[in-house]
Amino acid sequence: MIRPFLRPAILVSEEEVADIGNIFSALLHNANMYAAAMASYATTTAPSVSAADLARGVVQLNTGAGAGYDVTLPTTAQILGALGATVTQDGSFTKIVRFVNNNSGQTATIVAGDTPTSIIGTATLANDTARDFAMRVLASAITLTNIGSLTL
Repeated sequence: MIRPFLRPAILVSEEEVADIGNIFSALLHNANMYAAAMASYATTTAPSVSAADLARGVVQLNTGAGAGYDVTLPTTAQILGALGATVTQDGSFTKIVRFVNNNSGQTATIVAGDTPTSIIGTATLANDTARDFAMRVLASAITLTNIGSLTL
């Protein structure tokens, strides 16, 4: 006779195991959206930031600019795709994104990749300056709100 404490308490079907795996995978993806990693761009030409690099959280603009330059963000659809399906699009998800103008010698201006993405507040970065933005995800739209800067 098997003691009751040796019997499995619940039986889990293969479908339920798959669902648990999907939930865990989504949780890891969403948790990773809050982590930050740096992507670097040369400023010899006006850089276009990739959606994956924007989602990383830190965009560094390096030396090489001969004049002021624009830094173009990806399209809204590309940003939403890089953030993934587990990121809510109801205004409750916000990620801090930092742009670092690292000794480029010139002023950088952050510009939206398309109309559904908007930049609120100062979008310029003087030489040797970092600027933080709160990137908020709305239904089919992204807002980047300037929340401060620092001198390097």
